[in-house]
Amino acid sequence: MVSLLKTSGCTNIIATARTQSKLDLARKLGADQAFNPEGPGCDEIVAGLNGSVDFVFECSGAQSAFTMAINLLKARGELVIVSLPQNPIEFPAAFVANREISIVGSKCTNGEFPMVAELLSNKSIIAEDIITKKIYLDDLEEEGFKTLIKDNEQLKILVTPKRENLQ
Repeated sequence: MVSLLKTSGCTNIIATARTQSKLDLARKLGADQAFNPEGPGCDEIVAGLNGSVDFVFECSGAQSAFTMAINLLKARGELVIVSLPQNPIEFPAAFVANREISIVGSKCTNGEFPMVAELLSNKSIIAEDIITKKIYLDDLEEEGFKTLIKDNEQLKILVTPKRENLQ
């Protein structure tokens, strides 16, 4: 997400993650700030940003991330839900209504494939930075979905129908 935002011309990109490796990667990919939303100093960082952010892309599915996202957004800001939360998420509906915050979901694409292919082709986005595992199609459930649920270090798992593509 950070790479796409940076390549699209967004500025002051703030990333959060609960693992150091993901924070390091966010910085490498162009985040201006990266912090652990449950780490030391988080409250001070968030207090300095509260009510000043135009857009938040929530990618973790964690309740704490949703709560922080709502509080970070300025009036008429927009929360884009990219994650697929495993549990129901609560949010302060009255606060959202009073601040006129928009909440939208984004699971699929809206014609971005040609743009992303171009960004990959010209190396504006380096896919190898975010591919954390490669698996064979027959192993999708066990090595793909279950791994993503259990392992916080995973980002993108590349699935191939040909075993020879795993080398």
